[in-house]
Amino acid sequence: MTIISPAATVLIIREVSTGGIEVLLLKRSSKLAFAPSFWVFPGGRIDPEDGDTDEANLEKTAKVAAAREAYEEARIKVAPEDLYQFCHWTTPTGGKRRFATWFFHCLAAPDKTDITIDDSEIVDHIWLSPEDALSKMASNEIPLLPPTFITLERIKHAQTYEAAKAEFERTGIVTAAPKTSLIDGIFTCLYKGDAGYESEDKSKLGSRHRLIIDQVKGNYYFEYEGCDEPPVNGGAFVSSSSS
Repeated sequence: MTIISPAATVLIIREVSTGGIEVLLLKRSSKLAFAPSFWVFPGGRIDPEDGDTDEANLEKTAKVAAAREAYEEARIKVAPEDLYQFCHWTTPTGGKRRFATWFFHCLAAPDKTDITIDDSEIVDHIWLSPEDALSKMASNEIPLLPPTFITLERIKHAQTYEAAKAEFERTGIVTAAPKTSLIDGIFTCLYKGDAGYESEDKSKLGSRHRLIIDQVKGNYYFEYEGCDEPPVNGGAFVSSSSS
């Protein structure tokens, strides 16, 4: 059985003087076993020195871990007390490495957005508006994992950090533990409440709560219909495509 390791990541947002927001994305090394060459938010495993990992203290410990990872990977300082959780994702079954990841967001201080990557696990960085990041994903310039681009979809119209924060607060903390399949270049993520979730049968008729990615065409769209569970995308882009 694959062990699920606790992890934490932070969506760091900066406001641009000319208007709008940008987020920090880091490129993972191609040599890494998990998500090689993907662009991600700063983050990593929760280490013992980050604090207690019992249920009562785990959120506080996860914030410490997210802040530590941001500094280790990009030399950007964020304070744990300034982090706000907005979702929690568990890596799909079947992977050799699985993580239960706390996602936080915070506003970067205007004078503290210079980045120095560790040039080990992280080999590049970029500040992009959510819309630009999604556009680059659509043109296959930067690969993004589903939790990353779903997050960016939610805030792609936000022009300030407060607007992005309000979008996350609108739904409260979203949890997701997708079950995935890849057939003929079509990658499907089933989420709780989908008719095929429990059996992992994407052909089963009934409620829909799933993300479908056409890896050949580079398109993706979200299906949500007849489902009692809240949508993991916050309902922000139901039935849309990156094309």
